Amino acid sequence: MASTNQSERCAEVLEHLGEVLDGTASTELQGHVAECDRCRDVRHEAEEARRLAALAGLDHRPVADLEARVLAALDARDDAKPTPDTVKSPATAKSEAKGGQKAAEERERKTAKAPARSGTSPRVAVLVTGFALAAAAAVVVLRQGPGTDAAGGWSGTIERVASAQGKGGVLVCDASGKKCDAGAAGALIERGGRVKTDASTRVAVKLSDGSVVTLDRSTELLLLGGDARGARLSYGGLVADVTHQKSQARFELPVGGVTVHGTKFALRTQGKSASVDVTRGSVTLADGRERSVRVSEGESGRLEPDVEPFVEYSSALADSLGWSDEAFGEERATIAGRGLGELKARKPGQTEERANAVVLASHDVRVRISGVVARTEIEEVFENHSDDVLEGI
Repeated sequence: MASTNQSERCAEVLEHLGEVLDGTASTELQGHVAECDRCRDVRHEAEEARRLAALAGLDHRPVADLEARVLAALDARDDAKPTPDTVKSPATAKSEAKGGQKAAEERERKTAKAPARSGTSPRVAVLVTGFALAAAAAVVVLRQGPGTDAAGGWSGTIERVASAQGKGGVLVCDASGKKCDAGAAGALIERGGRVKTDASTRVAVKLSDGSVVTLDRSTELLLLGGDARGARLSYGGLVADVTHQKSQARFELPVGGVTVHGTKFALRTQGKSASVDVTRGSVTLADGRERSVRVSEGESGRLEPDVEPFVEYSSALADSLGWSDEAFGEERATIAGRGLGELKARKPGQTEERANAVVLASHDVRVRISGVVARTEIEEVFENHSDDVLEGI
């Protein structure tokens, strides 16, 4: 129960982080930060982020005539519009009025007969001028195209299968779990279908919205029917990289469930216990009594019998998610120096690692000793030598 109180205090620090930075937080909250290593680190990182934000863009020099150029472009657009004749004879005006009325009636008739289009959203164009974080002027045009938020429950396709020593297999079943067929790469999983792996097999499943779920050995996953994105992890474990959409996704558990806010995480359940380790984004973990807790990146959420859901720092994040890569022959490379970290990087949503794209640039170790306790901090900086946004473990 002390761990639960500690997690609640840490969550309160995150909610009132601005007050903590300004020194206006309550005495109890400031006292907790002074005693909690994790919250001190959060405060230090927030102070550093605020400092960097204040310095960002100081070297930017906006175009001097930006405003004049934008106004000139708007004036040119207005000048290009056709203008009506200023003088017309009464007969001409009457004829044009009748013709315009007939044309309007014809358009209305065609519109009434035209079928309504579904699954598309209107294109939106927004012109923004102003100063961003560091007073940098910008002109941005944003367009939203059709089909940006696919509706409907999940279906899927098995992308890859990995079995120990070539033995074992995967089953694709109907919603009842009674009618099952052997699955292989390319096999389709309908809404309401089940996927089962045996004790020797792992599989990667690509879902209909682009999300990717990798199932561990001895795992069963049910894709829920209906219009909502959802699945049920009956037993076993998985790693999920869920695409972000307006509609949230949900993974049900034997007791409780996880609401996904567009993220990457590892989920495992055994009996009435469950754990979720988040590497990107955040999730909400809830038990069967609808008690919930928010789990952010770098954290681990836990469900245990007769205990409220709680959050703790994840000390084995790489192990929780790393098996999903190694299952398909992507073994970790040998580290050249003992004690040095490595970062395997790839583009979000892809499985192919970028060789030599990210390298270790610096390695710094700090040790603080207080009595019989030694606190060791290792800071490593990795440089991305590619032009792409990469993520890694």
